[in-house]
Amino acid sequence: MNGLHLIGDLTGCRCDPQLLLDGERFRAKCLEMVSASGLTTMDATFHTFDGGGFTGTVVLAESHLAIHTWPERQGLTLDVYVCNYSADNSAKARKLFDQMVAWFQPGEVAKHEIDRGEHTLLEPLNDSTGFYIKATAARRRRRSSTPRSSRSPWSRSTPTSSRWRRSTSRRCTTASSTTRS
Repeated sequence: MNGLHLIGDLTGCRCDPQLLLDGERFRAKCLEMVSASGLTTMDATFHTFDGGGFTGTVVLAESHLAIHTWPERQGLTLDVYVCNYSADNSAKARKLFDQMVAWFQPGEVAKHEIDRGEHTLLEPLNDSTGFYIKATAARRRRRSSTPRSSRSPWSRSTPTSSRWRRSTSRRCTTASSTTRS
């Protein structure tokens, strides 16, 4: 159950605005990117909403991809997860994520990388109750280039989230790009 989970918020997209509106139009390009990354498509569903924007999912043999667009905000959220059961697919996931970023040309990318599967998932609660889910400490420290005030709710300083931060191997990066005249 090892894997890499890439989560991204892309804002200020400078691509053709139509690319954020029509899911069926993007579907073919998305499947092309999946194939070019060396991943295997099992199924794909895209839905375009009345008034604009779309949501799409691609079920991969290696796991999944999900995308949700907000054309009125020139942005989208992107989720790419791959399992590394029989091979390390991390480079393929990063390649797919990078292709998506290049396609939509965002002004800013907030990207989180989470290494999955380094945790003990079930531990006994007590003799009569059964099991509960608990993550154990990861081997790597979280590195972040995002200022604390602008991080996601997961990184706020609460007892629950601080346990989450200590228990996951997670990398967060924010990149801004500018256009030159």
